[in-house]
Amino acid sequence: MVDDPSVGQSCCLMVGYVIVGGMIFQRLEAEHGRAVDNDMQRVKDRHVLWLWNLTAAMNVLHPVNWSTTAFDVLDSYTAQVGYNSPCCHCSYHN
Repeated sequence: MVDDPSVGQSCCLMVGYVIVGGMIFQRLEAEHGRAVDNDMQRVKDRHVLWLWNLTAAMNVLHPVNWSTTAFDVLDSYTAQVGYNSPCCHCSYHN
């Protein structure tokens, strides 16, 4: 065990800096995080409304037509949220 009190003080000071730094970082990034969440919610709401209107406008008794257009809507959504792979793992994308 080390008898030098400066080692303990240095450790306490370092822990204090880490805690204060974490709190400052959280405060600085919180507004950006809320803005991103709000933007993502608007994108999601817009695409859900797009799918709803598509369903209301198209005759869903023709599932191929509806599915093709719906996949385009979902691909648009995944592109806007930054997910660059197909919306699902179905044969439509293969």
